[in-house]
Amino acid sequence: MNFMRFVKLSLCVVCVLVFLTACSTKPNKEKDPLPTDQEPTGQVLISNPALSRSGALVVATPDISSTFNPLFAKSKVDKWLEELIFDGLFVFDASDNLEGALAESWTDSEDGLTYTVQLKENIAFHDGTSLTARDVIFTYDVIMNDAYRGPYAELASYIKTYKALDDFTIAFTFNDEKMENLKALVIPVLSESHYRFTNWSTFAEGFKAPIGTGAFKFDNYTENTRIVLLKNSKYWNTNANISGLIISQMDEAEALQAFEAGDIDLFEMETSKAHVNAIKSLGFGNVMTKNTDVVTFIGLDLSAPIFSEANVRKALLVGLNREQFIQDQWNGYATTIPFIATNPYEYTFENENLEMYTYDFEEANRLLDEIGWRDLDGDGYREKNGDQLAFTWYVFADVDWSYNLAIQASEQWEKLGFRVELIFGDYETMLLSLDASTDFEMWHLAWDMSHAINPQVLFGITNYANYNKTDAQANFDALNTAESVAERESLLRAWHILQNEDLPYLPIAKLKTLWAYNERLDNLSFDENLDWIDQINQIEIDVIQ
Repeated sequence: MNFMRFVKLSLCVVCVLVFLTACSTKPNKEKDPLPTDQEPTGQVLISNPALSRSGALVVATPDISSTFNPLFAKSKVDKWLEELIFDGLFVFDASDNLEGALAESWTDSEDGLTYTVQLKENIAFHDGTSLTARDVIFTYDVIMNDAYRGPYAELASYIKTYKALDDFTIAFTFNDEKMENLKALVIPVLSESHYRFTNWSTFAEGFKAPIGTGAFKFDNYTENTRIVLLKNSKYWNTNANISGLIISQMDEAEALQAFEAGDIDLFEMETSKAHVNAIKSLGFGNVMTKNTDVVTFIGLDLSAPIFSEANVRKALLVGLNREQFIQDQWNGYATTIPFIATNPYEYTFENENLEMYTYDFEEANRLLDEIGWRDLDGDGYREKNGDQLAFTWYVFADVDWSYNLAIQASEQWEKLGFRVELIFGDYETMLLSLDASTDFEMWHLAWDMSHAINPQVLFGITNYANYNKTDAQANFDALNTAESVAERESLLRAWHILQNEDLPYLPIAKLKTLWAYNERLDNLSFDENLDWIDQINQIEIDVIQ
C-alpha cells in the first residue's frame, strides 16, 4: 500500500478547536430537544441572530460527501463522522498517550506480544444492539482482508492473530514487541449485525446510514446539502450538552452570508485579513487561528550526484525565502519548520535547539563556494569537475501553492547559480512516476500527520528520496521497540536532530487555518493539538427561547 496516496493537498484541512467567550448578557441555556434550522417566531430583534436559533451546532464545510464507513475514511468529513459516531477500543489523549475507550481493561503477556482486552459491558450501538466481542472480531476481519486498502492497512500489518475468548474478551497477538502495537487498537468498531456483507464493493461503498457507539447518532443525509446527527442520550461516556449537530455544505461565499444571518455557528475560512475583519465587524463573530496537521516539503532524489553533498541541500534551504512565500501564499498563516514530523505531537517538543535555516542569500553562496561549486565560465551557473549545478523539478500545477512555490524557489535558486528545469504536470502523474523510476531529481508534497503512524512510513516504506543512512534506520528500529513514552520521545528528538542536520527532505511549512465562530458558543478550550470536535461533548450553546 502506498501511504502517500492519503496525503491531503487541500489547504482547508482539519477543524479548529477555539477558545470562545460568551456574550456580554447571558441568555438562558435551554435547548430545543432536536436539532433544527427552523425560523424562530415572535422573537424580538437581537444583535446576534443565531441566539434565536436552536441548540444544535451548525458547521459549514465546502464538501460533505462521505464514505459513511470509518474504515474507508478519506475526507475531512469522514474523520468528523468517525469521531462523532464511532468509538474504538482505545483513544489518543491530548498528550498522544493511549487510554481505554470501549476497552475496560487490558493485560499483556510476559513476552509483550499478546494483549488481552476486556470490553466494557452494557454498551449499545445506536440501533440498540449490544456491543460484544463479535463486533470487534468483525471489524478486524475487515482490515485484515486482502482486499482492504483503507487508512488502517498499515496498522493491520502489526497484528498476527486475534480471537474472542468470550463475549467480552479479545486476545490480540502481534508480530513484534513494540509500543506501536496498541495503535492498531484505535480502529473504530463496527456493528457486525448492521455492517455484515457478502459483497466487498457493496460494503466499501454502499453504507449511507452509519451506526456506532459514539456520542452522536446519524439522523439523515441530503446529498450536497447537509448531514444531521442527534445526541446519543444513552452514550456510555460523557453526554453532549448540545442537542445535535448539522454539517452543512457551503462554499466560503455562502458560509459568509449564512454566518452573518446567524444560520451557522462555525466554518473554516480563507486566510485573508479582509475576511477576518469582516467577521469581527459583525459584533458577534470572532476568528481563531489553528495549526493544522499538514506540512509541506520538497523531496530530493539523494541518489542524484548533485544532492549528495549536505552543503548543496543546506544552500537550497537557506537560499529559499520561506517566510516570504508563507506571506505571499498563505497571508502569513503558516510557520516554517526545521524538520518533517509524522505525528503532530512532535512539534510540541521544546528546547530542541534545531537549525531553523532562516533565509540568508550570502550564507547560501558561502555554502556552495566552500565545496567548490563556482561559476567558472560566467554564464550564471555554477560548475565543478565539469558538471553543472543543475536539476529537474516536477511540479504538479493543479494546486496553486505547488505552482507558486516552484516559481518563487526556482527564481531564487537561479540567482545562486543553480540551473533549474521545471516540468509541469498533475499530482497523480507525479505519484505514479515516484512509484516507478523518475526522470527528475526534485518534487514536492504535502504530508498529513497522524497519531497512528511513525517516521518509518515517510522515510522508510515510501522512501522516494532514496534516503539510506544507518543512523536513521537504527532510530526507526529502536522506535519500534520503545518500551516507554519517555524513551520514544528521546528517540524522536534524536531523529529530529539527525533529520535537521542531514536534510533528506527540505521542510517548508506547517499550515495554519482560520475558523470563524459565533460567540454564542461556550465552554471550549483552545489547544494547537486539538480540534473543536475533540471537545464536542463540552460545547454549550446560548439560545433565547
